[in-house]
Amino acid sequence: MSIIGRMGILIVHILGHKYVKGKMSSHFSRIIFFLILPCIYMSCLQKSTIITSDFTSTKICTLEQNSYQLGRPNSFAVVDDNTFAICDNSKVLLYDFSGKQIGQIGNSGRSKYEYLQPMIVRYNEGAIYVWSSWIPKIIKYSVAGEPQDEYDYQSGVTDFIPSDNYLFIYTSGKRGENVIDVYDKKNNTIKDAIIPSTDLHRLLTKFMSIQPFCTDKDMLYCMRKDALSIYSYDINQHKLDNSQAVFESDSFDIVDNEIEDDKFWSHYCSNSEVVLLIKDGKDFKVLTREGEMSYENKQLNKEKAFYSLYDVRNNRVASIKRFSALTSPNMALISFHEGKVYAIDHSIVNDDDVYSLVLLDM
Repeated sequence: MSIIGRMGILIVHILGHKYVKGKMSSHFSRIIFFLILPCIYMSCLQKSTIITSDFTSTKICTLEQNSYQLGRPNSFAVVDDNTFAICDNSKVLLYDFSGKQIGQIGNSGRSKYEYLQPMIVRYNEGAIYVWSSWIPKIIKYSVAGEPQDEYDYQSGVTDFIPSDNYLFIYTSGKRGENVIDVYDKKNNTIKDAIIPSTDLHRLLTKFMSIQPFCTDKDMLYCMRKDALSIYSYDINQHKLDNSQAVFESDSFDIVDNEIEDDKFWSHYCSNSEVVLLIKDGKDFKVLTREGEMSYENKQLNKEKAFYSLYDVRNNRVASIKRFSALTSPNMALISFHEGKVYAIDHSIVNDDDVYSLVLLDM
């Protein structure tokens, strides 16, 4: 409790004592009233006011528009210290950190190893993986763009993590009853489905975004969108631990009500959501969207929304950083590499869309 709140309680205690002794004068009662009022107001104000700072970043390069015209990006993935892949609705391009286009990965079409509306691009161990949303499959290419394999997956995908033997798919659509599907690449089958989802979780996965899960060695760590609980999954043993870490926050608000299809925006704006999960040595960093939003004139109003970055250690929050939602990057355009968090920034210069690779200060 704040010092101001304690002062209010102390004054109330004195007031009660005076009443008991029968010595309360009208003059003294007025003094007490005017002392209590600002204390109560300031105590409530302190509880409800969240101090935020802006998201800041360091610009690395501006993406050139030369051999191929890059449309509005859907996703990107850092490959190494000098290369990244990025996709728009029709193609996947490879860039270097100077902003120069290196080439195209795969081709648009309906044939084998071709994609239609690529929505997600990811990287693992010398290979680039692309989610083709209109022909539902994940295609594997070499960094040089040569096709290597493809994996049919007849459901929605909001994000995925490739490994040597598996695809860890953050589900949506008809496979959305569980949060994660463990897809066996060798046998083209779903090996495991873990963590039962909720109606609210499924609603919060309607938007394309990087999702709160990550891998570290032989472990998968993941979270639902609507709960501050971190699960761990042993990839080799196929064993789920429901209590890797559980923590609490007064600002992470979940409205416990039934989801109604015709009130999508109301549900989305009134609930907090988990956005990112980062393994940081033995600890975790969790990014959430919190505060209040509204949907007006077909646009989200984020003036009262903010992001919280929790440093979670031993099931406790060691520190919290708060960022204004008005300065947040596009959460679909985030990528991790060697402990760094990269993003694609968008600006308009002379009526032209300009995209830049930036390093987030997190």
